[in-house]
Amino acid sequence: MTKITKKQKQVLDFIINFLDEHGYSPSYREIKDGLNYNSVATVAKHIDNLYIAGLIRKKENEARTIEVVGRSFDHLKTRRPATEAEEKWLVGEVERQFSIYESGEVQEQTKLDELYVLVGALKILGLQGPFTVYAGRLRAIQNGVNNAESN
Repeated sequence: MTKITKKQKQVLDFIINFLDEHGYSPSYREIKDGLNYNSVATVAKHIDNLYIAGLIRKKENEARTIEVVGRSFDHLKTRRPATEAEEKWLVGEVERQFSIYESGEVQEQTKLDELYVLVGALKILGLQGPFTVYAGRLRAIQNGVNNAESN
């Protein structure tokens, strides 16, 4: 195994624990806060060194793409169901995003795509009531976009 520093080992352990708990990789800021570092640049340096050592993979200029090399994530397939608080947070986030889009503040295609993903998450989590409501609102928005494009 490649020799790494104590701090690099702490970063690697943090990433592994975060992946186990959340099912996705942490942001540099989450690593900084989780390890009580003063700077995101410090985290970036450790991440770069772990990458050079061949212990992690990451995509440049993309968020949350850190993977631990040679690690199986089969255990994540049996993740725990979402808690009531997590479900409530997701519904609140969907409502917030809809409010932003419907206010006219941001009406880019990428924002509409994000709404589709969020509404899909409701369906996947089995939140049928909220899914039905937001899917209807999403259809209305999409119909409005389609009508505007055809005129």
